[in-house]
Amino acid sequence: MKTLYIIRHAKSSWKNTENSDFERPLNKRGKADRKIIGKRLAIENCIPCLFVSSSAKRTKETSIEIAKAIGYNITQIKYMDSLYHASSNVMLSAINNQDNKFENLIMVGHNPGISNLNFQLTGQFISFSTSGISKITFETENWEEIFNDTGYLEFFENPKTLM
Repeated sequence: MKTLYIIRHAKSSWKNTENSDFERPLNKRGKADRKIIGKRLAIENCIPCLFVSSSAKRTKETSIEIAKAIGYNITQIKYMDSLYHASSNVMLSAINNQDNKFENLIMVGHNPGISNLNFQLTGQFISFSTSGISKITFETENWEEIFNDTGYLEFFENPKTLM
């Protein structure tokens, strides 16, 4: 069985318009929300075998805090330029190309790709708010066998539902 956690990055700041979209950092709420999501995953006893993230600043900041909360070595996070504003198909390709020795995976990315990926894999559309997280399980031992409607949505949560 494979388990996938997909997470939309925490709330980012629009204060400094000189920053490119790629370089936007988290705002105060985003910094708090990523800790809430990290605590939720720690309660879940989520210790991913693999942690991948878009390489944008806001996804990196989200990923690092979550990794710390669950005891994942932050130097082992795999940052992928291809996940920056990626479509669900690009994200699915990244999932399909993971080594089967990894039983579970956390992926941090952007909308609308994250929401579309959840729908593509489970048939359930959820508009992911910032810091939204879903857990999807698959009855397979091979990442490459994951495709449309093969996943079961275990849960969807966000900081508001956890407070």
